[in-house]
Amino acid sequence: MTCALSACSTLPQAGFSFATRGEQNKDQHSQTARAPTKTQAQFSQGKVTLVAPAGHCIDTTMLRQDADGGFALLPRCNLLHGPSLFGRNRAAVITATIGPAQRAEAPSTTELAQTATGAKLLYYDDKGLLPLVRLQWPGHNAMGGSGASDQHWRGAFVVNNHLVVLALYAPDGSSLLGPAGAKLLTEMTRRSQNASLITAPQPVPLSTQDRQSPPLAQPPAAVSLRPKARSETARPPSDAAVALAQNAPAEKLSLGRRIRGLFHSSSTARLTTE
Repeated sequence: MTCALSACSTLPQAGFSFATRGEQNKDQHSQTARAPTKTQAQFSQGKVTLVAPAGHCIDTTMLRQDADGGFALLPRCNLLHGPSLFGRNRAAVITATIGPAQRAEAPSTTELAQTATGAKLLYYDDKGLLPLVRLQWPGHNAMGGSGASDQHWRGAFVVNNHLVVLALYAPDGSSLLGPAGAKLLTEMTRRSQNASLITAPQPVPLSTQDRQSPPLAQPPAAVSLRPKARSETARPPSDAAVALAQNAPAEKLSLGRRIRGLFHSSSTARLTTE
Protein backbone atom coordinates (compact mmCIF):
# COMPACT_ATOMS: atom_id res chain seq x y z
CA MET A 1 0.00 0.00 0.00
CA THR A 2 1.50 3.30 -1.07
CA CYS A 3 1.40 6.44 1.04
CA ALA A 4 -0.68 9.24 -0.41
CA LEU A 5 0.65 12.61 0.71
CA SER A 6 -2.64 13.58 2.30
CA ALA A 7 -2.72 10.34 4.30
CA CYS A 8 0.88 10.69 5.43
CA SER A 9 0.32 14.24 6.64
CA THR A 10 -2.46 13.41 9.07
CA LEU A 11 -2.02 12.66 12.75
CA PRO A 12 -2.49 9.06 13.86
CA GLN A 13 -5.77 9.59 15.70
CA ALA A 14 -8.78 11.69 14.82
CA GLY A 15 -9.31 14.40 17.40
CA PHE A 16 -5.75 14.22 18.76
CA SER A 17 -4.49 17.45 20.31
CA PHE A 18 -1.27 18.47 21.98
CA ALA A 19 -3.23 19.67 24.98
CA THR A 20 -4.83 16.25 25.43
CA ARG A 21 -1.44 14.59 24.94
CA GLY A 22 0.04 16.78 27.65
CA GLU A 23 -2.61 15.71 30.13
CA GLN A 24 -2.07 12.05 29.25
CA ASN A 25 1.65 12.49 29.78
CA LYS A 26 1.09 14.08 33.16
CA ASP A 27 -1.10 11.19 34.31
CA GLN A 28 1.36 8.57 33.08
CA HIS A 29 4.28 10.35 34.70
CA SER A 30 2.54 10.31 38.08
CA GLN A 31 2.13 6.53 37.84
CA THR A 32 5.33 5.27 36.21
CA ALA A 33 9.01 6.04 36.33
CA ARG A 34 10.43 8.29 33.68
CA ALA A 35 11.64 6.33 30.63
CA PRO A 36 15.03 7.02 29.02
CA THR A 37 14.95 9.63 26.27
CA LYS A 38 14.99 8.43 22.67
CA THR A 39 16.31 10.46 19.77
CA GLN A 40 16.12 7.87 16.97
CA ALA A 41 13.54 5.38 15.76
CA GLN A 42 13.42 2.97 12.84
CA PHE A 43 10.43 2.29 10.63
CA SER A 44 9.55 -0.09 7.81
CA GLN A 45 11.96 -2.81 8.94
CA GLY A 46 14.91 -0.43 9.16
CA LYS A 47 14.46 1.26 5.78
CA VAL A 48 13.78 4.62 7.46
CA THR A 49 15.64 5.92 10.51
CA LEU A 50 14.12 9.06 11.98
CA VAL A 51 16.59 11.24 13.89
CA ALA A 52 15.40 14.08 16.12
CA PRO A 53 16.95 17.53 15.69
CA ALA A 54 19.01 19.05 18.50
CA GLY A 55 17.03 19.43 21.72
CA HIS A 56 14.13 17.22 20.66
CA CYS A 57 13.25 13.66 21.67
CA ILE A 58 10.80 11.03 20.48
CA ASP A 59 7.72 10.52 22.65
CA THR A 60 7.67 6.73 23.03
CA THR A 61 4.05 6.78 24.27
CA MET A 62 2.96 8.06 20.86
CA LEU A 63 5.46 6.13 18.74
CA ARG A 64 3.97 3.80 16.13
CA GLN A 65 6.34 1.58 14.13
CA ASP A 66 4.72 -0.50 11.40
CA ALA A 67 6.09 -2.83 8.75
CA ASP A 68 5.52 -0.17 6.08
CA GLY A 69 5.79 3.09 8.05
CA GLY A 70 4.57 4.71 11.25
CA PHE A 71 4.25 7.91 13.25
CA ALA A 72 6.35 9.86 15.78
CA LEU A 73 5.81 12.90 17.98
CA LEU A 74 8.93 14.92 18.90
CA PRO A 75 8.63 17.61 21.60
CA ARG A 76 11.55 19.27 23.38
CA CYS A 77 13.39 16.72 25.54
CA ASN A 78 12.96 18.80 28.70
CA LEU A 79 9.19 18.99 28.12
CA LEU A 80 8.71 15.35 27.23
CA HIS A 81 7.23 14.40 30.62
CA GLY A 82 5.72 17.73 31.58
CA PRO A 83 2.09 18.90 31.50
CA SER A 84 2.65 21.09 28.42
CA LEU A 85 4.54 20.16 25.30
CA PHE A 86 5.19 23.82 24.41
CA GLY A 87 6.37 25.15 27.79
CA ARG A 88 6.77 28.78 28.75
CA ASN A 89 9.48 29.40 26.14
CA ARG A 90 7.16 28.67 23.22
CA ALA A 91 8.97 25.57 22.11
CA ALA A 92 8.00 23.59 19.02
CA VAL A 93 6.51 20.13 18.62
CA ILE A 94 7.34 18.14 15.48
CA THR A 95 5.31 15.30 14.00
CA ALA A 96 6.58 12.76 11.47
CA THR A 97 4.47 10.36 9.42
CA ILE A 98 6.15 7.65 7.34
CA GLY A 99 4.79 5.44 4.57
CA PRO A 100 5.73 3.92 1.18
CA ALA A 101 6.34 6.56 -1.49
CA GLN A 102 4.44 6.68 -4.76
CA ARG A 103 7.46 8.06 -6.64
CA ALA A 104 11.15 8.77 -6.20
CA GLU A 105 10.84 12.58 -6.04
CA ALA A 106 9.73 14.58 -3.02
CA PRO A 107 6.35 16.32 -3.38
CA SER A 108 6.31 19.89 -4.60
CA THR A 109 5.34 22.80 -2.38
CA THR A 110 2.08 23.07 -4.33
CA GLU A 111 1.24 19.47 -3.46
CA LEU A 112 2.18 20.06 0.17
CA ALA A 113 -0.17 23.03 0.39
CA GLN A 114 -3.00 21.00 -1.12
CA THR A 115 -2.80 18.44 1.69
CA ALA A 116 -4.38 20.89 4.14
CA THR A 117 -7.88 21.54 2.85
CA GLY A 118 -8.98 25.06 3.74
CA ALA A 119 -5.50 26.23 4.77
CA LYS A 120 -3.96 29.45 3.49
CA LEU A 121 -0.46 29.34 2.03
CA LEU A 122 1.72 31.96 3.73
CA TYR A 123 5.17 30.98 2.50
CA TYR A 124 6.91 28.30 0.46
CA ASP A 125 10.48 27.24 -0.25
CA ASP A 126 11.22 24.55 -2.82
CA LYS A 127 14.91 25.25 -3.39
CA GLY A 128 16.44 23.61 -0.34
CA LEU A 129 16.96 20.06 0.86
CA LEU A 130 13.38 19.93 2.20
CA PRO A 131 10.43 21.39 0.26
CA LEU A 132 8.60 23.53 2.84
CA VAL A 133 5.35 25.46 3.20
CA ARG A 134 4.01 27.58 6.05
CA LEU A 135 0.27 27.27 6.32
CA GLN A 136 -2.43 29.06 8.26
CA TRP A 137 -5.07 26.49 9.13
CA PRO A 138 -7.71 27.65 11.64
CA GLY A 139 -9.54 24.89 13.47
CA HIS A 140 -6.96 22.18 12.76
CA ASN A 141 -7.68 19.37 15.23
CA ALA A 142 -4.09 19.16 16.49
CA MET A 143 -4.33 22.65 17.98
CA GLY A 144 -7.57 22.61 19.89
CA GLY A 145 -7.00 24.01 23.40
CA SER A 146 -3.24 23.43 23.28
CA GLY A 147 -2.06 26.99 22.79
CA ALA A 148 -0.57 26.22 19.37
CA SER A 149 -0.78 28.82 16.66
CA ASP A 150 -3.05 28.25 13.69
CA GLN A 151 0.11 28.50 11.59
CA HIS A 152 2.54 25.65 11.14
CA TRP A 153 5.38 24.41 8.93
CA ARG A 154 5.03 21.37 6.72
CA GLY A 155 7.61 19.56 4.59
CA ALA A 156 8.27 16.16 3.05
CA PHE A 157 11.16 14.11 1.72
CA VAL A 158 11.73 10.67 0.19
CA VAL A 159 14.34 8.19 1.39
CA ASN A 160 14.70 4.50 0.49
CA ASN A 161 11.37 4.55 -1.38
CA HIS A 162 9.52 5.94 1.65
CA LEU A 163 7.80 9.28 2.09
CA VAL A 164 8.37 11.16 5.34
CA VAL A 165 6.02 14.08 6.05
CA LEU A 166 7.13 16.51 8.77
CA ALA A 167 5.09 19.20 10.51
CA LEU A 168 6.16 21.75 13.12
CA TYR A 169 3.73 23.39 15.54
CA ALA A 170 4.45 26.20 18.01
CA PRO A 171 2.54 28.85 19.99
CA ASP A 172 1.85 32.30 18.57
CA GLY A 173 4.89 34.54 18.80
CA SER A 174 7.38 31.66 18.71
CA SER A 175 10.45 32.30 16.59
CA LEU A 176 10.08 28.72 15.33
CA LEU A 177 7.12 29.78 13.19
CA GLY A 178 9.67 31.75 11.17
CA PRO A 179 13.00 30.79 9.53
CA ALA A 180 14.22 29.08 12.72
CA GLY A 181 11.47 26.46 12.37
CA ALA A 182 12.34 25.83 8.72
CA LYS A 183 15.99 25.38 9.71
CA LEU A 184 15.02 22.90 12.45
CA LEU A 185 13.06 20.70 10.04
CA THR A 186 15.84 20.85 7.47
CA GLU A 187 18.32 19.72 10.13
CA MET A 188 16.06 16.79 11.01
CA THR A 189 15.75 15.87 7.35
CA ARG A 190 19.51 15.82 6.83
CA ARG A 191 20.11 13.71 9.92
CA SER A 192 17.36 11.26 9.03
CA GLN A 193 18.46 10.84 5.42
CA ASN A 194 22.07 10.20 6.41
CA ALA A 195 21.08 7.69 9.09
CA SER A 196 18.61 5.91 6.78
CA LEU A 197 21.25 5.39 4.11
CA ILE A 198 23.55 3.81 6.71
CA THR A 199 21.06 1.61 8.58
CA ALA A 200 18.84 0.43 5.72
CA PRO A 201 19.09 -3.32 5.05
CA GLN A 202 21.64 -4.10 2.34
CA PRO A 203 21.02 -6.60 -0.49
CA VAL A 204 21.95 -10.13 0.53
CA PRO A 205 25.35 -10.92 -1.03
CA LEU A 206 25.73 -13.96 -3.20
CA SER A 207 27.41 -16.97 -1.63
CA THR A 208 31.04 -17.58 -2.37
CA GLN A 209 30.08 -20.38 -4.71
CA ASP A 210 27.57 -18.18 -6.55
CA ARG A 211 30.08 -15.34 -6.83
CA GLN A 212 32.64 -17.55 -8.56
CA SER A 213 32.63 -17.16 -12.28
CA PRO A 214 31.81 -20.31 -14.18
CA PRO A 215 34.91 -21.95 -15.61
CA LEU A 216 35.73 -20.78 -19.07
CA ALA A 217 34.97 -23.33 -21.74
CA GLN A 218 38.12 -24.90 -23.01
CA PRO A 219 38.68 -24.28 -26.70
CA PRO A 220 38.38 -27.42 -28.78
CA ALA A 221 41.64 -29.16 -29.42
CA ALA A 222 43.23 -28.09 -32.65
CA VAL A 223 42.67 -30.52 -35.42
CA SER A 224 45.92 -32.22 -36.20
CA LEU A 225 46.66 -32.50 -39.86
CA ARG A 226 48.94 -35.37 -40.70
CA PRO A 227 49.71 -36.94 -44.03
CA LYS A 228 47.84 -40.16 -44.29
CA ALA A 229 47.66 -42.24 -47.38
CA ARG A 230 44.18 -43.53 -48.00
CA SER A 231 43.97 -47.30 -48.25
CA GLU A 232 42.62 -47.23 -51.77
CA THR A 233 45.50 -45.08 -53.07
CA ALA A 234 48.43 -46.11 -50.87
CA ARG A 235 51.01 -48.30 -52.53
CA PRO A 236 53.28 -50.74 -50.67
CA PRO A 237 57.00 -50.07 -50.86
CA SER A 238 58.87 -51.96 -53.58
CA ASP A 239 61.34 -54.77 -52.90
CA ALA A 240 64.15 -52.50 -54.04
CA ALA A 241 63.22 -49.87 -51.49
CA VAL A 242 63.15 -52.44 -48.68
CA ALA A 243 66.53 -53.79 -49.71
CA LEU A 244 67.94 -50.29 -49.93
CA ALA A 245 66.72 -49.49 -46.41
CA GLN A 246 68.22 -52.69 -44.97
CA ASN A 247 71.59 -52.36 -46.69
CA ALA A 248 72.04 -48.64 -46.52
CA PRO A 249 74.96 -47.37 -44.48
CA ALA A 250 74.12 -45.93 -41.09
CA GLU A 251 74.27 -42.37 -42.24
CA LYS A 252 71.90 -39.66 -41.16
CA LEU A 253 69.40 -39.09 -43.93
CA SER A 254 67.38 -35.98 -44.28
CA LEU A 255 63.65 -36.20 -43.56
CA GLY A 256 62.86 -35.54 -47.21
CA ARG A 257 65.11 -38.33 -48.41
CA ARG A 258 63.64 -40.78 -45.89
CA ILE A 259 60.11 -40.08 -47.03
CA ARG A 260 61.00 -40.29 -50.72
CA GLY A 261 62.72 -43.64 -50.21
CA LEU A 262 59.55 -45.26 -48.87
CA PHE A 263 57.63 -44.99 -52.13
CA HIS A 264 58.26 -46.47 -55.49
CA SER A 265 56.34 -43.78 -57.28
CA SER A 266 56.93 -40.04 -56.91
CA SER A 267 53.25 -39.30 -56.90
CA THR A 268 52.19 -37.43 -53.70
CA ALA A 269 49.82 -39.07 -51.21
CA ARG A 270 46.57 -37.22 -50.54
CA LEU A 271 46.22 -35.55 -47.12
CA THR A 272 43.33 -36.46 -44.86
CA THR A 273 42.40 -35.61 -41.28
CA GLU A 274 42.07 -38.20 -38.58
